[in-house]
Amino acid sequence: MLSLFHHPADQDDQYRRIVGNGHLDGVIVASAHMDDPLPLRLLHDDILFVVVGRYPDERVHSIDIDNFGGSCQAVEHLIRLGHTEIATISGPLTMTSGADRLLGYKHTLSAHGIPLNPDLIIEGDYTEGAAMPPQTAAHDARHRDLRGERHHGYRR
Repeated sequence: MLSLFHHPADQDDQYRRIVGNGHLDGVIVASAHMDDPLPLRLLHDDILFVVVGRYPDERVHSIDIDNFGGSCQAVEHLIRLGHTEIATISGPLTMTSGADRLLGYKHTLSAHGIPLNPDLIIEGDYTEGAAMPPQTAAHDARHRDLRGERHHGYRR
């Protein structure tokens, strides 16, 4: 099953149509937020499925990368290079990947005695625009087509 639910009303209609047709063997749920009701609904309806990304309910089968460990390794690397003012752009904190990455960041700073500076933490949404300051994002949008460049304007 491949489906993109854009609105809660669409989700109910599409769910009934897709699950009710009897041709569904299983579902892969990607990019689920922690409060997304779809995995629990599939579980309740006894539909085979897997969630890409850790889901907070242990009854739900999922596959994921080690977001916490990866974040720890990235921060450790920067600390070994001598950096102490380290920023992070997490994913959405309503998704386990974003929450786990932020926890790894905070854990590693704490383990090295580096004080947490909330000004260095930004909650992103896994888009390119979330990683750019607003004035840079606006500049980039205006000039991208003119120069054919995709990443100019980033601060290094």
